[in-house]
Amino acid sequence: EGNSWFFTHANVGKIQIVSSTLNNFFNATFITVTSIRQTQEHLLDFITIDLSHLLTKTCKNSDYINWSLDRHQYGCFNGQELYHFRKTPGLLCGDRSLREKFIIKSNCTCTTSDYRCRFNYNL
Repeated sequence: EGNSWFFTHANVGKIQIVSSTLNNFFNATFITVTSIRQTQEHLLDFITIDLSHLLTKTCKNSDYINWSLDRHQYGCFNGQELYHFRKTPGLLCGDRSLREKFIIKSNCTCTTSDYRCRFNYNL
């Protein structure tokens, strides 16, 4: 019923995490964790972790690298040569942009690797 809300330290013994939710997805500022404390009462805890102070720098265009789907022949996947913007590894910046992350560079010829086989069927 939420009649007794209180703050507690996270180090309270064994807990079982039931679910976790990332709130404010593009800012990635809060994580809410629902857990059950392994006590005689089996208390249900809702923990909100504020991450907004960790990523104070907003990512710039120069903080990204182009990445392609090299698993397929010549980077072609389903008839399109795709590139994906990925954040450079090790950078601590928040991605607050809503821009498209996939860029279609060109169209290409589909191959048999673009089509998945049904279970127990081989080419």
